[in-house]
Amino acid sequence: MDCDFSLHRKCAECPKRRRHVLHNERLTLVTNKDLEVFSCYACSRWSNGFMYKHGGVELDVLCGSISEPFVHPSHPEHPLYYIPTENDDKICNGCNIQKRHVLRCIEGDCRFKLCFKCATQPKVVKHRVDDHPLSLCYGEEEEASVKYWCDICETETDSKEWFYTCKDQRASLHRECVLGDSAGLMPRTVATLFRQSYKVGLNNSVTRPFCKGWCKDRCMYPIYFKLLGRTSETYLCSVSCAFCRHPEVKWAETTDKIFLTVVLADSRETKVNLDPEGVFDFSAKAGHENHVYELKLELHDKVNVEESKINIGVRNIFCIIEKAEPERWNKLIRGGKGPHYVKVDWDK
Repeated sequence: MDCDFSLHRKCAECPKRRRHVLHNERLTLVTNKDLEVFSCYACSRWSNGFMYKHGGVELDVLCGSISEPFVHPSHPEHPLYYIPTENDDKICNGCNIQKRHVLRCIEGDCRFKLCFKCATQPKVVKHRVDDHPLSLCYGEEEEASVKYWCDICETETDSKEWFYTCKDQRASLHRECVLGDSAGLMPRTVATLFRQSYKVGLNNSVTRPFCKGWCKDRCMYPIYFKLLGRTSETYLCSVSCAFCRHPEVKWAETTDKIFLTVVLADSRETKVNLDPEGVFDFSAKAGHENHVYELKLELHDKVNVEESKINIGVRNIFCIIEKAEPERWNKLIRGGKGPHYVKVDWDK
């Protein structure tokens, strides 16, 4: 009988039990023979491979293998440690997003922090966009003299953010475009997500399938899903595109304001919350089947909540958000590339 089982040497050498900075009890290595899909407790990455587990805590082997002191090439001067804190000082230097768990530098006044997702992203990857391996670049200190563009999504790349580049440094690719949100799922397996079964496939053919999910575009990530049990072929490009209902968001700006439109007709039970730190939360029900639509956007910078205005209309929800400091943002979302449902409002 043919067997296509293979194992990385690093995975084969994983200890059967180990302690971890995020849990008081010893974690046990589970080989996950049934390929159960789980979300990593440390980084929220989807996976159906090996896991370290104790009770309800499940870590993929990447996050589960992190130990202290942890050294990362983005901060080679000092090691990093996990120190739980009660305050909100948990913004990762890699993605500029506030995370639940971060590794910290404890040297003097150094405030460097790294979330588990950024800490475990591959330093070198192969991708069909380039013949050479892609290396992870940790951003450039000075503003680039020319614009950087991602060849995968064909939008601008911020040179100060982390990105992947090739040997001759002609490429500057968003990490999200190179890795997608399903890199932890094994190709040629069947994954069950939210009571639906999908065949996990490698997106390496000459023609890319069209996604039937939210984006309705060609699948651009390295992994795609093929829905099983359908007479016609149904492909989905990512977990977020397949299972999360997000309304379209359009935005424009002036020096002191952000004009944000959530496009959702006949919304009901609409809730909008704006935080001074720039966190925009939205939820509503819409459609005949009362589908729930949700958003959580971490805006580029702080805002003035008291001076901001929100109007809930029949066709959309229109927000005039006052910036805390008058300056051009040039992007809406903090961190790297924004989600696909956030678009520039060229009519404003």
